[in-house]
Amino acid sequence: MDLSSKSEVGTGENFKAIDTFVVLLVIGVIVAISIVLPAILMTNREKIDLFELVFLAFLAMIANAAAMYRLLAVWHGVEIDFARKTLSFPGGGMVANDLIDYVRPSFFLQYFNRITVDLSHIHQIGISTRTKLKWNKGSEKYDRSKIHILEISGSFGNAYVKFKQEQKCQQAYSSIATYNSMGEPVVLRK
Repeated sequence: MDLSSKSEVGTGENFKAIDTFVVLLVIGVIVAISIVLPAILMTNREKIDLFELVFLAFLAMIANAAAMYRLLAVWHGVEIDFARKTLSFPGGGMVANDLIDYVRPSFFLQYFNRITVDLSHIHQIGISTRTKLKWNKGSEKYDRSKIHILEISGSFGNAYVKFKQEQKCQQAYSSIATYNSMGEPVVLRK
């Protein structure tokens, strides 16, 4: 996305980054709950009484509904829409501002929603990288994976938007910085 060739910031094309692995993972969970679990229950129906069958079916419906809401949240990925002047991303990245937030249901249910923030409400942005080490039994050594994080803060609070590709994180960073006319360091004082 090249905003420098446009005459006015915000008239360029919108930014969009979708994590296809997460989308496919959630679809796999939905398929597993919808097809595999009933098949297992039907093969073992002599051993399961009616109450257990109804209870397991109820739990499967709740888990399937939760997976569907998560799929709706991650389906569009991270979007910057310059026409509407918003940044939209899957929930789960909002930071608790105080201890009370940890007991609020809305804080935990954010994982199943999309969060939309006005670009003009963003006052600070930054980029960080986290490295995860995972033990690989086959090669008997640790595998490294990097997650690039766009840290944003403003009148809405603080949020972290995760990217697997560094280039996408840099594009989102530069798009927001250019739109808000932020300099170095990237802080917008009002």
